[in-house]
Amino acid sequence: MRKQILALGCFGFAVLGGAVVYAQSSAPALRVVPMGEAPPAKKAPAKKAPAPAPKASATKAAASKSTSTPAPAAARPASPAAASAARPVAGKPAAAVAQWTTPPAATASAANAKPVASAPTAAATSKVAFPQEDWRVLNPENALIYETTKGRIIVELAPEMAPNHVARIKTLAREGFYNGLSFHRVVADFMAQGGDPKGDGTGGSDQPDLRAEFSFRRGTSTNFVRAVDRGGATIGWVGTIPVTSQTDFLMERTSDKKVAAWGNHCLGVASMARGSDENSANSQFFLMRAAYPTLDRRYTIWGRAVVGTDVIRALKVGEPVVDPDRMISVRVLADVPEEDRPTVMVQRTDGPSFQARLKATLEQRGAAFSNCDLAPEGRIVR
Repeated sequence: MRKQILALGCFGFAVLGGAVVYAQSSAPALRVVPMGEAPPAKKAPAKKAPAPAPKASATKAAASKSTSTPAPAAARPASPAAASAARPVAGKPAAAVAQWTTPPAATASAANAKPVASAPTAAATSKVAFPQEDWRVLNPENALIYETTKGRIIVELAPEMAPNHVARIKTLAREGFYNGLSFHRVVADFMAQGGDPKGDGTGGSDQPDLRAEFSFRRGTSTNFVRAVDRGGATIGWVGTIPVTSQTDFLMERTSDKKVAAWGNHCLGVASMARGSDENSANSQFFLMRAAYPTLDRRYTIWGRAVVGTDVIRALKVGEPVVDPDRMISVRVLADVPEEDRPTVMVQRTDGPSFQARLKATLEQRGAAFSNCDLAPEGRIVR
């Protein structure tokens, strides 16, 4: 069996963020136990283990090819409001137009705390001016369109960050692999997991597992827009994917004149589920419903929703979900007939309007600023 969950560790036990993770020898689930408490009693192995459990259990890969989604157990939300409510969880564009796109604004908590800039919805507009210095056209070859039982989600892909994962997602979409599959595990204020043909977190495609692409190399040619430098790192966006990176200063000291960079798990980010083996991602993925920085550099980010973050947050919650929402169809946007294909405009992170928002947010948030605090808007114009 293939177990796709948010894995918190490997077999045995590990210390993660002030919690001890005990792994049951029978394989069903990893349980997060606060430091100082005794590990839970072992239970008889279940026939199938649930995906990463947010309440205090992260399910472990049941077989050699396990896949998982991030487990919020040892992770803490980005905002103070979220922290107080959190509980352990185991569980081709026009010329001169960029090829990236992404909208969701990150909120740290979800229900009660409001982010500095809220994520745009999929509002369709037709007669609005989009100045080229502020807006760009989403490249249809670099985007997926999900038609779900709750509405439409459009995700911009990030081949510069995770080329192999992007290629896999596009291949499976073009094969119709995801059509009809469910969001089998959806955790409030965390993420929505899908892409399992079995619908229980143990399935995958017949393709080989992928090697992790948790980070990438950023050079001067990378489309990176800086927000602020902090603690020896630079925070910003690659296109509209939130990214943290080593500073430019270090480029002169590396043989390839590049520095390490990695994506950040903000609202709307699309990431790959895997098992305890870092190189076990296959077909299952998850879409972030809130910011969870503890997932960074532990799961491969391959895109971000530019339209439909409201849909992601509206998906039916459960572990597993009873009568779950489904993906009616998942297609590469370029494969949609031109007469039916929506045109999506995305706010440029290097444009004057976004930069004005960034300045205001930095002044408001100060040292607490995160690139999850705001995101460029995405709008369907046709």
